[in-house]
Amino acid sequence: MFNYLKIHFDDRFGPDLLFTHWMLYFKMMSRLLTKWKIANIGNNVHIRPYVTVTGGKRLSIGNNVVIRPFTNIMAGSPDGKACIIIEDDVLIGPNVFIAVSRHAYENTNIPVQDQGYKESLSVHIKSGAWLGAHSIILPGVVIGRNAVVAAGAVVTKSVDDFFVVGGNPATVIKILQ
Repeated sequence: MFNYLKIHFDDRFGPDLLFTHWMLYFKMMSRLLTKWKIANIGNNVHIRPYVTVTGGKRLSIGNNVVIRPFTNIMAGSPDGKACIIIEDDVLIGPNVFIAVSRHAYENTNIPVQDQGYKESLSVHIKSGAWLGAHSIILPGVVIGRNAVVAAGAVVTKSVDDFFVVGGNPATVIKILQ
C-alpha cells in the first residue's frame, strides 16, 4: 500500500489529486507545492490550476514561464534517465501534452498496457518558445529558441531556433528573422 501511495503522490500533482489541485489557486501555496514537487523551478513561474505534472523530480522549469490549464507534463520515465527541461520565458498554452516516454507495442497478442515502455528520451524546450494550445510534444524533441509550435501540432522531430511549425506531423510553416 505504501508503494502505491509513493508512486501516486511522491512527485506529481494535478486535478485528480484534490489536495494538490486546490493549492494551485493560491499563489503562496502554489509556490510551496511546485518547490516541493518539481526538481528545479525558477522565479515568476505561473502554473495554472488543472495542470497535471507526473515525474516532477525529472522536470526543470526556468524563469518567467507560464503553463496554462489542462496541460499534461509527463516527465517520469520508467528507466529514470529522461527529463524535461523548460528554459526561461516559455509560454505553454492550454491542453498541451509533453512526454518523455511512450508505450511499447511489439506483440499484438498482448494488451499495450502490459508491454511496458520504449526507451525514454528527454525533451528540451529552449528560451522564448511558445507552445500553442493542444500541441503535443513527443519524446526526444528539442524545441528551439523563440520557436513557435502552432495550435494542435504534433511535434515528432526537433524544431530549430526561430522556426514556426504546425500540422500532424509538424512541418515548418515559416522561419522568423
